[in-house]
Amino acid sequence: MPNKMQVESATAWLFYITKHNANEEQLAISMTLIDKDSTVQRSQATGQNLIAIEFENSIRQMHLGTEDEESMAYRASIQDYMPERFKSPLLNFEIEVTSITTCGLVTQIPKLKMGEQFYFHYIMAENPYHQSVDYPDESDQSTWFAVEQSKKQLERVWRTQV
Repeated sequence: MPNKMQVESATAWLFYITKHNANEEQLAISMTLIDKDSTVQRSQATGQNLIAIEFENSIRQMHLGTEDEESMAYRASIQDYMPERFKSPLLNFEIEVTSITTCGLVTQIPKLKMGEQFYFHYIMAENPYHQSVDYPDESDQSTWFAVEQSKKQLERVWRTQV
């Protein structure tokens, strides 16, 4: 995150999947905000290498994000917990792994062959709602920058905390 930015709370979930059998599975994992407050506004907040959704009201703001298919295609090219055969379909948008729903994200794990590995993550970051220092007509984007993290960045932080 940029130096002047900080978040009150952030949590990351890292999913490492290895296919151990020849059975065909259909696995979808979702992260959803269940809100009963009709004042919460939702919007897509994607960026380079990022799929995210933003939730905010006059009190709190939160982002939920993960890496996009372009990032996954790069990891496929270096065989970093992503089958190399997924590189082209990911780059050509033939495989949509994660999509934004009205209340969160859903990740559909592509069909894996025995022995193949697959990784994805979700990051949630939240703060009290406040205006941007640099752009007074916009909300602060610290939580957006907090969820824009790669597998490599998350693993680096994870290793320093263990």
